[in-house]
Amino acid sequence: MSDGGVEPTDWIPSVSRLRQHPRRGVVVLAVSVSVVTTVVLIWVTAVAIRSQQTRQPPVDRAPMRQSEEETAANERREPDEWQPSAYYDADDVVRHAGVSWVATARSVNRKPGAGPEIGVPQGFGGNARGAAGGAEYWVTTLEDSGPGSLRDGAERAGPLWIRFQVSGEIRLREDIMVASDKTIDGRGASVTITRKGLRLHGVSNVILENLRFRNGRGDTTDAIQIANGSHDVWVDHCDLGGYPDGLVDITGGATDVTVSWSAFSHITPPDNNGKTMLINGEAADGESATARPRVTLHHNYFDATIQRNPKLRHGLVHAYNNYLRKWGSYGMAAEDGGELYSEANIFEAGDSKRALSTSPVGSGGTEGYARSLNNLLLNDASAPSNRPNDVFDLSDYYSVEVESADLTLRDRIVAGAGQQDTSADVWVRAAG
Repeated sequence: MSDGGVEPTDWIPSVSRLRQHPRRGVVVLAVSVSVVTTVVLIWVTAVAIRSQQTRQPPVDRAPMRQSEEETAANERREPDEWQPSAYYDADDVVRHAGVSWVATARSVNRKPGAGPEIGVPQGFGGNARGAAGGAEYWVTTLEDSGPGSLRDGAERAGPLWIRFQVSGEIRLREDIMVASDKTIDGRGASVTITRKGLRLHGVSNVILENLRFRNGRGDTTDAIQIANGSHDVWVDHCDLGGYPDGLVDITGGATDVTVSWSAFSHITPPDNNGKTMLINGEAADGESATARPRVTLHHNYFDATIQRNPKLRHGLVHAYNNYLRKWGSYGMAAEDGGELYSEANIFEAGDSKRALSTSPVGSGGTEGYARSLNNLLLNDASAPSNRPNDVFDLSDYYSVEVESADLTLRDRIVAGAGQQDTSADVWVRAAG
């Protein structure tokens, strides 16, 4: 029984009241539905937010890629200056030292234009410095000659660090006469020189780095010819094959040369006599020796080459940590008083077991001298010493760390010798 107050449930409309006042009932019912709907929406939203927070991956602290609108806007303005602490992805463009650069791969802390360090040559060619602080020259065309060509840069006077903005095959009509104080640096690109080669005649301080040579033409064409008193030369990480006369010839008084981490092969079908490397102090006219060339060979891969790996006359060669596999007539040779110091090389014989020869090859000539030390001889390879006390004392010239000749070294040479893919983390100049 009511005492005149309001019961707790009096505010809830009864069915009878709604029938008595239908318009009031419609209003009340609409308000109730609205309240319930609002509550449900709030609850669903809260659940969704909590679920998203639970599933959200860790924050990627690398810079976010720009939207298409932002990218288009940036293309309409000059690129920002390069920042050493920033991350850049392939195709990003920056400015450094007044030049626009394009990243070829994800990169950080690599200054555009600086390039990776080449290092310092070991052995007799240890004084080769190439461009030695000279200006940069960028090869921008694969043409034989003309502005931006390899020939245009290599034959100029003065120190130049020659790099490649283009990749591909350079078909030479004539040999390039490389001038002194040059670094021809193929890293950051994939460059193949064909038909003719590079001649270094009477020059000094030249570095040839990460180049490929293929398909030479002409009976007397060498891939690399170092002659006429050239000195302080370093050939490194080059890949040579398929030239009719020789792959690297060091003759005519040339000296103080190092050839390292390079791969030598003769592309089938065999080209001429399969000559690989001649080191000869004799003058071009065949007279008596005019100089005693000094050459260091290390970490090179001679893959099924036929002969002259190398052939030495009238000079000094220190060959260490090289890998010779299945040579043709012979592996290394010294004659006419040549002094060959063969140290910790790997000789893996095929049909021919003669890994090292000191007898004259062909008619005429006199014997050479060889000191064979700590070599690894596989498949019955033979590398005997001959009058080792007549071979030079290495300590009179330089010291170097020599690795043990084992299968681990063999595998490392196979993987690391020759032209390498160095495109990652390298900037190239933007076109224009």
